[in-house]
Amino acid sequence: MRTVCMLAMLLLAPGAQAQIYKWVDEKGQVHYDDRPPEGKDPKDAKKMAPAPAAAKGAPNAGGADWKQQEIEFKQRQVQRGEAQAADEKKRAQREKACAAAREDLEYNQQGGRFYTTDDKGEKRYRTDAEQAAVVEARRRKVAELCN
Repeated sequence: MRTVCMLAMLLLAPGAQAQIYKWVDEKGQVHYDDRPPEGKDPKDAKKMAPAPAAAKGAPNAGGADWKQQEIEFKQRQVQRGEAQAADEKKRAQREKACAAAREDLEYNQQGGRFYTTDDKGEKRYRTDAEQAAVVEARRRKVAELCN
């Protein structure tokens, strides 16, 4: 029984498009109906052509095809995610460099005697002026990386 009903509906569906009539009444109001107006000359009612069915794969009336819009939307989401990931990576690298620069500044400010080794492997101690210059260079690096 169910199959018979479905088959009947499928066979009758193409003919289901009703004719639409448009007319204007005595008050100037426009009417649309599937039957011509009663009590008026049927010639006063204009037959309207039914809206054409959209072809498969054709763009809809709203503009671009919805599938294409969906693809473009997903591409924008991926690009936005990649940009956020890149920004996060840069921020993490900058924070790491800032922390290293602060640690280096703190080490050089602690006081005491600092030295370097020359080509022969001998220690050469920094003078106070050299150490002050190193500390100032480290401060500039911290200011550059941490702001």
